[in-house]
Amino acid sequence: MAFTVEDFCTARPYLYHLTAPPNIDGIRKDGVLLSAAEILRRSGRADQIRRRRIGSLTVRLQDRDVVLRDQDPLHEGNIAFTDGMSFADFLAFLNTHVFFWPGREDCPNAYGLRHFARYQAQNPVILRLRSDDVVRRNAAKQLLFSKYNSGAPRCSHGQHSPRGRSVFSSADSARFRIGDVAEVVFVGRVALPSTVELGGSPRGPWTRV
Repeated sequence: MAFTVEDFCTARPYLYHLTAPPNIDGIRKDGVLLSAAEILRRSGRADQIRRRRIGSLTVRLQDRDVVLRDQDPLHEGNIAFTDGMSFADFLAFLNTHVFFWPGREDCPNAYGLRHFARYQAQNPVILRLRSDDVVRRNAAKQLLFSKYNSGAPRCSHGQHSPRGRSVFSSADSARFRIGDVAEVVFVGRVALPSTVELGGSPRGPWTRV
């Protein structure tokens, strides 16, 4: 059931990313999204990379504060670990990625809508990017896909959710269809295209960064 990146960009032409309002000035200035692990290392808080964030975490990066989203829904007891990972290993692994919800022009997928609803009271900022623009801008970066919301495992009918390095797949090795993609990630950092837009809701309205 592998697919091509080009077919994915056609079927899901937009990617959505949620961030905290204090982060926007830095995003505008640098034109990149950094993984949590990269932010923690640069801010001298590398000790937090293997720890679950209960509530958001604010760190000082150069001349500004950066807010990292909580990992409250990431419950160890709901996970069946694969690839020889421990909970701390998996936390560190997730923290090396930058996360997006795929969607169409009007809104992200259902996972993304639920994610945004969870943080609505915090007045988050949503970035909307054209999928093909992100891929072109980050040609050297590997685009990976997941059929799960990797950070919110659930236990269903006594079955724990599998989590490990294999939770993310390249397009050509995916064992699921484009329609099953819940989450899109890049490793380390994502350079933002000039067409990135900002909104206060997953349905807009949108303005250019």
